[in-house]
Amino acid sequence: SDDINFGGTFLYLNERPLISRVSIGNEPARNMKYGADVNIQKDSRFLTKLVDAIPFIQTKAPSNVSFNAEIAQIRPGTSNVVNGEETSYIDDFEATATPFNLGNNILSWKLAHTPITDDGEFTSGSDLNNDLRLGYKHAKMSWYIIDNIFYRNSGTSKPANITDEDRSNNYVRQIPPKEIFQNQDREVINTNLPTLDLAYYPSERGQYNFNPDLNTDGYLQNPEANWGGITRAITSDVDFDKNNIEYIDFWMMDPFLPGVNGRVLDGIENTNNTTGGKLVFKD
Repeated sequence: SDDINFGGTFLYLNERPLISRVSIGNEPARNMKYGADVNIQKDSRFLTKLVDAIPFIQTKAPSNVSFNAEIAQIRPGTSNVVNGEETSYIDDFEATATPFNLGNNILSWKLAHTPITDDGEFTSGSDLNNDLRLGYKHAKMSWYIIDNIFYRNSGTSKPANITDEDRSNNYVRQIPPKEIFQNQDREVINTNLPTLDLAYYPSERGQYNFNPDLNTDGYLQNPEANWGGITRAITSDVDFDKNNIEYIDFWMMDPFLPGVNGRVLDGIENTNNTTGGKLVFKD
């Protein structure tokens, strides 16, 4: 009305962070602010008469009574993003590790030298660098990183000769980060992990292999005795001992799976080695 005014305000702000591991001082806000006010103004003839009753005072202006009151409060808080609890991390220790990703740059990998063993298993009776026999047992090996373009379905990104069944092959399918790092926070843009893929063909001559002892189909005679390998250097000035770098973290897909995705593809049985293998780390 003209004499009485009521007012109120309510504000609510709830921020949602991109990840749940927020640090001290950067917590997402969840604030609630509210307020109320009242204003009353009323003319009073009684006050006018009361003032006129005072000796030697006479007023002609009307008297009025005013009453103003307000209250406001803010209730600050942080967004509940971790199991309903208000949580912050003093340190998530992500900077305590100094990783060296050995598989992200295929250009850093080079063909390995012929392994030198005491029994000369791979050297074909020669350990001289200028002897062609040193590469007679070097079988074909290739290494690569599959581009994400082959997993797209829009437009002309995916070549027409690559089918969905081809991409479901367990050895070439896309690997989401959550498959390997199950406790990792989901990224805003969830891209595939760039895996380093290797293909080994023990019956085919590798690079710089001029072995003339081939069968009628042009393949090496004894594939079980051949080898293939790649190598690279860790090009860094970091001192591994001083920085306490002392372990290797790796993930390798099983290379002995029976069939493609556990089944026979196009009536062709998987001919991969199913007897196992050996993984050796040497310092």
